[in-house]
Amino acid sequence: MVPQIKLRGGNVQVNDPAQDYIQIFTVFRPVVRATESEVSVGAFGRNIVTTYNNSSGLHVSPNPNGPGLVTDQVLLSGFSVSNDGGQTWKSGYMPPSAGAAETFGDPSIGVDRHGNFYFANLAADQTHGTIQVNKSTDGGNTWSPGVVVQEDNSSERNGLPLAPIREK
Repeated sequence: MVPQIKLRGGNVQVNDPAQDYIQIFTVFRPVVRATESEVSVGAFGRNIVTTYNNSSGLHVSPNPNGPGLVTDQVLLSGFSVSNDGGQTWKSGYMPPSAGAAETFGDPSIGVDRHGNFYFANLAADQTHGTIQVNKSTDGGNTWSPGVVVQEDNSSERNGLPLAPIREK
């Protein structure tokens, strides 16, 4: 078996460091957003997609209705893509499924024999935790909204037994 990508040199940072940031609030400790973990990598020809949990997609702001902070963005499923065999990279966040606003990470990437990439990750709709899959037909540059493939009815909360996951 011949590898698709020749190894050249040491480690390469594939995520965009400009996405990392620190939020500072007067009464709270700084909120650091820079974590990329649970990495998954797929390649087809010169296209490489790496996926990861990305805490820079979590954003909080002061609560306009009182003390404390509110979360106003939860996009924890990040990706980076290279279309030149790893020489250059660009980064982004995976879009949630239609009608949803959040992704929670735990990514897994796959690619088919035609070069279509598939990204599976945890997410949520308005009432349930979900597993969603996004598809890219252009080497990982753009992604479809997530398609919910499994939904959890959340009955494991409050000490109740874990309910079976409903397939969509």
